[in-house]
Amino acid sequence: MTESIDKREQIRAQDMRNAATADVRHADVPADGAGIGAESPAPHMRETPPTPLQQAQALMYRAWEASGRTRVRLARKALALSHDCADAYVLLGDETARSMEDACSLYEQGVKAGERALGESFERLAGDFSHDLARAYLRARYALADCLWALGRSKEAIAHLSEMLRLNPMDEQGIHHVLARFLLETDNDKALGELLDRYPGDVGAFWSYTRALHAYRAEGPSFRAEVLLKAAMCVNHHVPAYLLGRMVIPDELPPYYLTGQQDEAITYAAEFLTGWAQSDDALDWLAEHTVNPHPHRGH
Repeated sequence: MTESIDKREQIRAQDMRNAATADVRHADVPADGAGIGAESPAPHMRETPPTPLQQAQALMYRAWEASGRTRVRLARKALALSHDCADAYVLLGDETARSMEDACSLYEQGVKAGERALGESFERLAGDFSHDLARAYLRARYALADCLWALGRSKEAIAHLSEMLRLNPMDEQGIHHVLARFLLETDNDKALGELLDRYPGDVGAFWSYTRALHAYRAEGPSFRAEVLLKAAMCVNHHVPAYLLGRMVIPDELPPYYLTGQQDEAITYAAEFLTGWAQSDDALDWLAEHTVNPHPHRGH
């Protein structure tokens, strides 16, 4: 979009680029489109020609990795091949929309395109969204939810993310992190608690610190809340400094992060600072459990 991109949108854009790039390994046709329309040397070796949608998706793998006007040109070419190419609508929403409303409209078209592409297999895919077209559908629905949230349509955004987790509970995209933030910022503590319990294997900073905050919101500075906070600090001790402003969250977020590292702390703080700040005295409680070093800038 032509509007400035905030930290939240940086994360979503990076996540979608990573997911789309990973899909190249599983593409039905090569990512560079090579071989489309080429004949095999012998009739008995000839493979089934790629469908227009497969050709369009191959173009989108190239588009996600391209830059500048090439991205838009490839997306429009993909739509000319097939109007069921969900990724093309998403990229056009990111790159060409003049307003959030325009972007939402394109993302919604992407969701509908993804549903058409999946056809009758849509519900049967629940629990197994490893198929290329299914992942493209999830990217479109993620983009739509994020856009709706930015427009203040929080209930719709939460409904989309909740449905995505129903369809794909393994959640390779990390949608449960986004939903946790949305639930936190809308004070839906009951649903947040249920979501936290659904992913007990998530041991990174996002889940550890959010679990501690959820306990504090429910119980105040209880023994359980303090145990959870100490456990979170063992997972990543860098997080409090960024939440408390002792370290400055950079304008440009890291494209990747590893558990326990500063990049994870920066990303978590950028995403969840609002939720912490609007939780009564939560940041004061956090400060009481951390050593207050001299303020630093950067990382």
